[in-house]
Amino acid sequence: RDHPIRVEEHPQHLAIGRDLDDATPLLRHEGQESEDRVRDERAQHLGEGLAADGAALAPHVAAMGYLSKLLRAVSAERADVQRAATKVVRVLSDANECVHAMRSLDCVKPLLAAMKATPSTCTLLLPTLTNMAAAPEIVEKAYEARLVPFVLGILSGGLEQCDDPSAVKAHAVKLLKKLEIISSTGQLL
Repeated sequence: RDHPIRVEEHPQHLAIGRDLDDATPLLRHEGQESEDRVRDERAQHLGEGLAADGAALAPHVAAMGYLSKLLRAVSAERADVQRAATKVVRVLSDANECVHAMRSLDCVKPLLAAMKATPSTCTLLLPTLTNMAAAPEIVEKAYEARLVPFVLGILSGGLEQCDDPSAVKAHAVKLLKKLEIISSTGQLL
């Protein structure tokens, strides 16, 4: 990227920013039935828009402070909110700006909770965690959250619960190899 992307030059990015603001109450109250159907549709649009334009929007999402809300939404009870947030977090994990911003957040525990509750999310969340493991602070959080025993458990008998067992196995092995380096806590896999 030769020049930074300015949100004001891209109207679709402004629309997604407004959708993020509109979806915030939905993300906060994900367990309650929404009375406003438009808000549900806008949250769905938000997920689709960020998944499609995530690479260009990643620095803006991190700068606007929506990462913690998206991370919480990954472990939401509502399947549609969880699915949209999982896709968005997967795309955002490809951006160095977002991984850098995630270092200060509780980012591993919500992803781990989502994988435990809904094994089908492992297909997207394991590569997300692999990308995030580029930051030593996140590797430390992975050890604290006991991510390694969970991933080893998947490999030793949890693959049948996943949508694509061969992809999950490949992603799990790649994540474990990435975590194999010595973390800042001195632990070694």
